[in-house]
Amino acid sequence: MREIYSRSKNVYIWLGESKPEDEVAVNFAKFLEKASATDRTPDKKQHVWAFPNDNVPRLTDERWNQFFALFNRPWFSRLWIIQEVVMARNAIVLYDHTRISAVSQDIGEP
Repeated sequence: MREIYSRSKNVYIWLGESKPEDEVAVNFAKFLEKASATDRTPDKKQHVWAFPNDNVPRLTDERWNQFFALFNRPWFSRLWIIQEVVMARNAIVLYDHTRISAVSQDIGEP
């Protein structure tokens, strides 16, 4: 499986159909993606996500609870999801008809 994911151009992560109450969570995920800055550290081969602006709500904001509820989806309960994401060149998260984010695993120079 490692070879399959590492050779794939894109790996799509399907989180399932949306529910009306999930709209806030998906919109908040899109907001977080736009508000974040990526710090690539090639020597450690990891990505660090940071929020340099003060416009990110405090953790007491109800939108965080709704956002974290997305992680209760069945996909996250599978044991091999880390392999799927880490080995993928480009992991694309799909939720209903929405593309939430794309995570590039290209650790080279920015």
